[in-house]
Amino acid sequence: MQINEAENLISIIIPTREQDFILDECILNIRNLYKQVKIIVIIDKDNEKTYDKNVKILKSQNKNMSAKRNLGVKNADTKYIALIDSDAYPCEGWLENSINLLEQDENYSAVTGNQYNPPKDNFIQRCLRIVRFSRIFTHGNWCVINDKNAIEREVNEFSSANVILTKASYENINGMNEDIYLAEDNEFSLRYKNAGYKIKFSPKTAVFHRESTMYPFLRKLYCMSYYYADMFRQGKTVKPFKQILLGLMPMYGFVLFLFLWCFLIFLKINPYPLLILPLIALLILVIEAYNLTKQLEEGKILGFLIFLFTFCGFIAVWILGGFLGLIPIKFSKVENLYKHY
Repeated sequence: MQINEAENLISIIIPTREQDFILDECILNIRNLYKQVKIIVIIDKDNEKTYDKNVKILKSQNKNMSAKRNLGVKNADTKYIALIDSDAYPCEGWLENSINLLEQDENYSAVTGNQYNPPKDNFIQRCLRIVRFSRIFTHGNWCVINDKNAIEREVNEFSSANVILTKASYENINGMNEDIYLAEDNEFSLRYKNAGYKIKFSPKTAVFHRESTMYPFLRKLYCMSYYYADMFRQGKTVKPFKQILLGLMPMYGFVLFLFLWCFLIFLKINPYPLLILPLIALLILVIEAYNLTKQLEEGKILGFLIFLFTFCGFIAVWILGGFLGLIPIKFSKVENLYKHY
């Protein structure tokens, strides 16, 4: 399929908070590949600037990203929709290759794929993207999302930062859940699969996705842990139960360690042999950090230190967020903390 044919079949939906330099870069890079494709941007604030005639700016009364995407899809008049984040932009062939796959195999209704660091990301950001899709941080489906050698296959979920799907399938399951602030794409994917729709992973459906620097990265981890635990406490489904349970494991492990320590003291037994447990955990992190350095072409020593520090920071903020999220007291607003930069 030629580019101009693909452009006529699809609308690109971009939810964002405001018209900042990141959104400008996203639209500019889309326009470098696709001159006429329709782009629908949904923002919180009033429209401060215009782009070209095929870029529609909508203001959302609801700051939830799910609500913004739903509003964008409602205003799309094409067979397909493409969801992408404002801090991402497509690789060459993104739309035409994806639509080709969907047109040629009607068994699939959605295509997702890889996410790479853009060239402007620095060394720390490149390391953090490797961490984000490592075995310790994420589940098996997404460990290959940063892998250029990943193969085409069916998957159970997609990231809303990079997916092309039919508008009909999106609307048939009533779009994204507007009561969910984080992991809305996980919840949507679960309903999507349960409704009988199939999702294909293709390395040709790739985007460059800007990674956070260290502090925003750890801040987002805290927000995610807090939010997932809070939703779990309320009995609301955000992710599959198995993923939520695994996500809470660091907190459960920490609480169990403290309990055993206090219990041994109560029994007047020396508790210090228990220190072997965190040492074993640290050894596992060291081994995993070393393994991740194999993905680096240079700066392996610095990369190892970044990986190890991030793993330790991840566990610390994940335990804190999970613990606070399970307490029925609001300590912070996730909406204000969860930012990309």
